[in-house]
Amino acid sequence: MNKLVFVNNNNEVVTDSLMVADHFNKNHKDVLKAIRNIVDTLNGAGIVGERNFAPCTYEAENGRNYKKVVMTRDGFSMLVMGFTGKEALVFRANFINEFNRMEDYIRNQEKPKTALDQIQQLLLEGTVELKERVEVIEDSVEKLQNTMTIDYGQQLAIENAKKQRVEKLWDELEGKTVHDTKRKLYAHFGKELKRVFAVGSYRDIAAKDFEEAMNFTKGWRPQLV
Repeated sequence: MNKLVFVNNNNEVVTDSLMVADHFNKNHKDVLKAIRNIVDTLNGAGIVGERNFAPCTYEAENGRNYKKVVMTRDGFSMLVMGFTGKEALVFRANFINEFNRMEDYIRNQEKPKTALDQIQQLLLEGTVELKERVEVIEDSVEKLQNTMTIDYGQQLAIENAKKQRVEKLWDELEGKTVHDTKRKLYAHFGKELKRVFAVGSYRDIAAKDFEEAMNFTKGWRPQLV
């Protein structure tokens, strides 16, 4: 017998209207109609019928998409309650046994609590998914590193380094040949810093570039004109 139930993305054991129609020898349209009637009846009684019935689509062999309904154990029980006959009874029992088996399997699974536990479990199981998951994690870390900007403390460090550098340069520059005021020199410094690191503000400098920005700040000199 084909698989009767499966586990959805929420780790719930479910089945769908196609499986029910197939194993109970029902027309799929009739199964969908019966589900609609159940949902309408529950909604009319103030009960959220959709809680146990989730509409979705599937791709048929002809390449077209059609509607089906994924249902929980309770949804399945309500649907097949009216199916009569010896075969229907056997199929109900088979479905319920599969629900029980899958739910027991999920409950008995050891759920790792930390990322390290997850990696260790994957190694013990010898799963090929480990490499893919590590690559995803590394990609996420790299993206995070590329998008994180310097924090407040690092901003202050750069700001203080800029001020100290301007003060030192102002004392060194003979005749003030670059800028006639310290304020203009400071503004020019700020523009150069933003240009080099391609940001709209020094506060937007990437965290990974902090050390480079500090080195640039401490060693910057204006171009003499």
